Amino acid sequence: MIYATNVATGFYVGDFWYSAVFFYLLNTSLLFHYTRNEIMRTIDKTGIMAVVIYGSYKFFDNLPKYQDDLLYPVTIVSSFLYVVYLYYYGYYYKQYCYCEDMDTADRWHSLLHLVSCIGNHLILFM
Repeated sequence: MIYATNVATGFYVGDFWYSAVFFYLLNTSLLFHYTRNEIMRTIDKTGIMAVVIYGSYKFFDNLPKYQDDLLYPVTIVSSFLYVVYLYYYGYYYKQYCYCEDMDTADRWHSLLHLVSCIGNHLILFM
């Protein structure tokens, strides 16, 4: 449900495409987490890719404004890399989001959602 804040923030800043993409991701994520269905997992990944593609476009489109102050873009890139690390490293080594203990995996997955939410909020305010 944390992605609802990205939908609302997108509307607030007037970026309706970002809102639409996050609305799609919010719904696919809810359906996947509710059903744990493999088809829904694949559909959810389309929402993730849509956010990554549109977020990357917004990031690189606004990047020239930050050539004198790289802290803001470095923070965004760091949040993205941290999410990728949690997901893929965890997948290959059965840790973090892929830990065998479901409570631990769910906590890491929640952190992944929180970090990606924050990173995308930063992109929205670029």
